[in-house]
Amino acid sequence: MRSKIVAGNWKMNKNMEETEALLVELAAKLPDTNAEVMVAPTFVNLAAAVRSLQTSRIEVIARICISLKVGRIQVRFLPTCF
Repeated sequence: MRSKIVAGNWKMNKNMEETEALLVELAAKLPDTNAEVMVAPTFVNLAAAVRSLQTSRIEVIARICISLKVGRIQVRFLPTCF
């Protein structure tokens, strides 16, 4: 049987403090469920999200967008990916 997933993401609508507050509140209100619960904050708030949810069963996920140059790796985050 396939597992259920509940996932939420937001674009550039939250700063770090707002992200932390949202996730603490979400973790406190999380109902008892068998579904996998995930959040995908903006790149700049990933570390804050992980910290905020370290004692929660909510997973932090992210999309990886990079640009590579031949002969040299140049990592950059592309705005179209967010």
